[in-house]
Formats: sequence, C-alpha cells, structure tokens
Amino acid sequence: TFKVSYVTPKDGVKDPITPPVFNSSTVSYWIPRHKFINMLYRRLMKTYPDSVTVEFASSVTKISREGGGIVEVEVEDGNQSKVRYRPQLVVGCDGMRSQVRSTLEAWEEEDFGTKEVEGNKFAMRKFPSGSTG
Repeated sequence: TFKVSYVTPKDGVKDPITPPVFNSSTVSYWIPRHKFINMLYRRLMKTYPDSVTVEFASSVTKISREGGGIVEVEVEDGNQSKVRYRPQLVVGCDGMRSQVRSTLEAWEEEDFGTKEVEGNKFAMRKFPSGSTG
C-alpha cells in the first residue's frame, strides 16, 4: 500500500500512514517545502560551492535563447537590481505563475507547434497527492 511519512528535525520519521485515496506498494516521505528547499540548498553549497548560484527572493524577468543552445536568464532581486546568467542548467522553482515554465511552453510551441496539454511537456498538470489525503 501507499504510505506517507512525516519527517521532522526534532522527532525524525513518524510512523507511515496509508492515505485513503491510494493503494500501491510505494513508500513516500512528506517533507515540508521549506525544509526540502533548505536541505537541497545546503547540499548544493557543500558539494558545489563555486559552481552553483542560487537566487532567493528574486524574480526571473526574462529567459532568452541564443545560438548554440546558450540560454540567458535575467533575474531581478528585491532591490530591483538585474543580473544576467548564462547557466548550463536552469531549475525553475518560481511558483504557479512560473516564467521558466511559460518560456519553455512558448519555445516548445515555436519549435514543434505543440500547444495542447497532452503534447506539451512543460504544461501544468494536476496530480493526486498522498500528502493531502
């Protein structure tokens, strides 16, 4: 059966529970979003301190493509300062109105003519969540 566990720094892993909606043999762990982001951030900074830039409290204002597969990302911080990056990898964690996702959707439509959700790899989709049981 599908199991959901709650993880806390103080108590560790709580006993898994079976949400009433699911029935599979997968064990999952529910971690509060801020804890998960903090965990990823600490690991990135420990493993790649000179190679990774993480922007908090910032907005992606523009993403553009250049020849040779180069992508440029423009970011605005809380002081309205703009910074441009040419990353090898962009991880979009910019929320429901994601500039990253909408740019990728537009590029896919430009390149392949795909507009429908079924064919669009980057379209928002709704999936059931065991943590909301």
